Amino acid sequence: MMSSYGECNSHSLLSPPPATQAGVYSALLGGGSEKDAYQTELTVADELENAVPGVKKAAGEGRKFIGRAALTVGERGLSQFIDLGSGLPRAPYLHEIVRRDQREAKVVYVDHDPRVCRHGWVHLKGEGLAMVQEDIREIDRVLANKDLLSIIDLDKPVAVVLGAICHFLTDEETTRILETLREILAPDSAAIVTHATTDGATDQQIAAGRDVYTQVSEIHLRSRRQIQDLLSGWDLMEPGVVNPATWFPYDRWAPLEADPEAPLHMYGAVAWLLPSEGQAA
Repeated sequence: MMSSYGECNSHSLLSPPPATQAGVYSALLGGGSEKDAYQTELTVADELENAVPGVKKAAGEGRKFIGRAALTVGERGLSQFIDLGSGLPRAPYLHEIVRRDQREAKVVYVDHDPRVCRHGWVHLKGEGLAMVQEDIREIDRVLANKDLLSIIDLDKPVAVVLGAICHFLTDEETTRILETLREILAPDSAAIVTHATTDGATDQQIAAGRDVYTQVSEIHLRSRRQIQDLLSGWDLMEPGVVNPATWFPYDRWAPLEADPEAPLHMYGAVAWLLPSEGQAA
């Protein structure tokens, strides 16, 4: 989950800390402690749920989808993961999920929010793990980070997680990130994407939700077609861009099993980098 792009994190001791993207996302997932979300963020999450009923459920289903998708690409041989805009650490962590099947899987978490990184440096450490503080809009800098490169071998396939990030980016920013990944990553790499959508909500709900979220930052909700367009140049894995709750909803691990009746406020997709699109093998 991308956090705090374009936000000001300064606040006085007498005023509550401002809501951030990472904190609101954590609150939507059920954050109940200061590590998970500030009161200001819990309030924004509640207001979003009132404006767009089911958005909390959709956020949770999106997160479970990422876990199922990570296990799926792992079954196809990927053992390196980069979580771009990883957000506040929350169990089960991505490395805990993928290491159920691959004990040596390597995971690098990337976020530019100092609060996220402070918690990440505590909770996301160990062999084959790193928390890297970078702005993902500077994707070339991210992929050249020495801490990342000490763990991830970019000459081998990598799964990149873009979980609930791209709707905080402009079309130009998102396109540049995805194009740079295609240029730099090895063939047979994959992108795991979740993205908030206007589909499934009324015009009134969309307007109300935008009004609430302007307390935090800009948001760029997109339709299924627009999300598909952003992923042009990648090979979409079946069933394509869908409600995350319907993407292979049942898993052998109960915490990742989906509720196929969850409302559509987000899309999920897994896309592959074909050999002809990546570096020379």
